[in-house]
Amino acid sequence: MSQHTITASIEFYFKGERFFLSSTIDLTNWIQKHQADMVYLYDTIALEHGLDQYRYEYDVMVMEPIQFAQPTGLACSFVQDGTFDIEGFQQAFQKVQTLELLAPWVRKELELDIHTLQPEWQQTLLHAFALGQQHAQKRSD
Repeated sequence: MSQHTITASIEFYFKGERFFLSSTIDLTNWIQKHQADMVYLYDTIALEHGLDQYRYEYDVMVMEPIQFAQPTGLACSFVQDGTFDIEGFQQAFQKVQTLELLAPWVRKELELDIHTLQPEWQQTLLHAFALGQQHAQKRSD
């Protein structure tokens, strides 16, 4: 699976001093471990640059917007003019993850490569998977 990363940067001033902090974020980790929580991004950037949540600089930093650049993988489609479409990325990421999960079954049972299927067939498989999850959830309740 390809790596999905993005560079997150924040510029702010504290006591007349300019701070420009920048970190490369592993978006797979961010989605899976932190549910795409923006606080995690601020914390990651701060900690990489020696700031913790108990410093005044941190308080000033979190008031500034994060600028995004240099996306890789799936993130390339969701960065424009320094902004990152987080919801769009999450939806696309989930779709890719589910298709990867279904790929071995499709290869074994249908003797097809899921990546070469028409988008309509991929969407049908995703829909069937979602229905199966809903049914399983109802049975466990």
